[in-house]
Amino acid sequence: MTVGLKDQSVTDNREGGDRRGSVDRCIAQLTELRRFTGPPDAFWGHYLTGVAGLCVAIQSGILIRQGDAEVPWQTLRLWHGGARGVRENLLPPKALLDRTIREGLVLELAGAKGGLFKTGLLLLRMNIGPGQPDVVLFLVPRYPLKTGEEGQEWVYRLKLVADIPALYQQSREYHQSRRDVVRIAEVLDLIGRLQVDKTFSQVTLTLCNELATRFECNQVGLGWLDEEGYVELKSISHMVKFDRKMVTAQSLESAMEESLDQDAEILWPPDPQRSEITLAHGSYAQERSLQYLVSLPLRHGGTQVGALTCERRGAPFSEFDVWSLRLFADHTVLRLLELKKADLWMGARVVDFLTDLTAPLWGRGHVVVKFLGVLGTLLLLFSLLSFWPYRVEAPFLLKTDDSYTLPAPFDGFIEEVVVKEGDRVTKNRTLATLDSRELQLEESSTLAEISRYALEAEKARSEGALAEMRIAQAMQTQMRAKHGRIAYQIERAHIRAPMAGIIVEGDLQKLLGAPVRRGDPLFRVASLTQMHVMIDVDERDIHEIRVGMDGEIAFIGRPDQYYLIRVARINPVAEVRDGRNVFLVRAEIKATETADWWRPGMSGVVKLDVGQRRIIWIFTHRTVEFLRMLVWW
Repeated sequence: MTVGLKDQSVTDNREGGDRRGSVDRCIAQLTELRRFTGPPDAFWGHYLTGVAGLCVAIQSGILIRQGDAEVPWQTLRLWHGGARGVRENLLPPKALLDRTIREGLVLELAGAKGGLFKTGLLLLRMNIGPGQPDVVLFLVPRYPLKTGEEGQEWVYRLKLVADIPALYQQSREYHQSRRDVVRIAEVLDLIGRLQVDKTFSQVTLTLCNELATRFECNQVGLGWLDEEGYVELKSISHMVKFDRKMVTAQSLESAMEESLDQDAEILWPPDPQRSEITLAHGSYAQERSLQYLVSLPLRHGGTQVGALTCERRGAPFSEFDVWSLRLFADHTVLRLLELKKADLWMGARVVDFLTDLTAPLWGRGHVVVKFLGVLGTLLLLFSLLSFWPYRVEAPFLLKTDDSYTLPAPFDGFIEEVVVKEGDRVTKNRTLATLDSRELQLEESSTLAEISRYALEAEKARSEGALAEMRIAQAMQTQMRAKHGRIAYQIERAHIRAPMAGIIVEGDLQKLLGAPVRRGDPLFRVASLTQMHVMIDVDERDIHEIRVGMDGEIAFIGRPDQYYLIRVARINPVAEVRDGRNVFLVRAEIKATETADWWRPGMSGVVKLDVGQRRIIWIFTHRTVEFLRMLVWW
């Protein structure tokens, strides 16, 4: 603290209290901002208020510049605390702001030549993250800054809270990414729900109901284009039956056609910055006494097939809502098209298929088609009389008998990563380090508590207060246990390899500074010795497999290279993989066939030599087996 600031008594503009109490409140407010999740406008308001109180300022502001140095500065937020004589429109000049961007900090003392503020000025460049615009914080002190030492006290205080905007920006980006991932997961979940329904009407009703629930809409309608190009209303949320001749239904179809005619998303009330025509939407909103509407065209391959209209009375549709609706629409329209075609009766579908298939074979011409027919007949005879080697094909994984997964020991942030996937490591080598600064601070605090309780115990003993002494000793023991736990966590912040091997999972270079939770898998270390192949053989082919049978494998990454294997063991019990029964078959790799680039977890295709079979049997035995199971009784 400087002499100039010590000799003055500071009073808050709106509430009483001494200077220390005001600063403590500001520190508490700024500490809470480190976990703030509200909108930016509210954040900057709280931040300016807290910084101004911390530095005893009468005016503060945030200025922002988007783009290069020629772009003018704009005011993001101002705060003046209601002090008298403060001119809200008085801002630092552009030259001073540009200098702050170059130097990072500009301090102007009271009485400086050409100064705009009588008490001085402090400008600080705010670092809110890469790729962000230039941001400058300026503060006007309540009391004149006459010496550089007084200004340095301000600088020290600001440096303690200068990282809060960057933390807020990172938190917003994290929550936005998480929100997008959640929305995509909801789309996948909805697609799965639509697979349950088997008819077009059921799927459209389910889609409208799901969208109405997820977006809190009062009603969602779906229309489909008929053969003449007009919209036909197919489903309305939470309505199994409705009359298309109703005035409201016809108005809804008109709104959908308005969206299709312009091939654009239409919002009601309209955005002044957009040029879409919204006459039909306005008429429909007036009939239904609606506040907010949005209509989206349904497209497949660039062709319009229908439209979707959502109604809401509580809140307007945001850009994220429109983006989410477009995401839902684009990923569900294919299912709608499939079921729309499936609604045709069987005879019509068979006639269409046979007509398209046999049209080239009748009448004159079509020499190429007829030639291909003769060639196909010859190939059929050849397949009936000839034999080929038959090989059972199945996927495989390259595995090792020794692997170890390293999870995060506690909730924290990744501070350093020294390895990446594919690196060979030795036993006890450090792979990564978690940020343990908070634990170290907590450890120091715990040591201080241990010393305090020890002194209290000694004091109680000297005074003969046995009860207070035992309580202090018990608290000291508790603090020592807590200190031991913290020390254990600090030690575990260094994640080490439990054995020599290779990193097969855990490319964390791009996640430096990212949060992790306890138990999250960070690395997986696998041994490179004693690798083998695990084959997933379908139960339809397991009767062909024998122990000692030879075969070849080819990796997905090197399909041009083949390696010899031999079946060593067949598991007697089947397992369910991707909805089918498979038997795990272990195959050993010949020692001369291994390569240095092999890694556990690599996959590919294995082909096991079974023997000679007729060509026609090789190509048709799957179909024949299916038909036998189908007509068997």
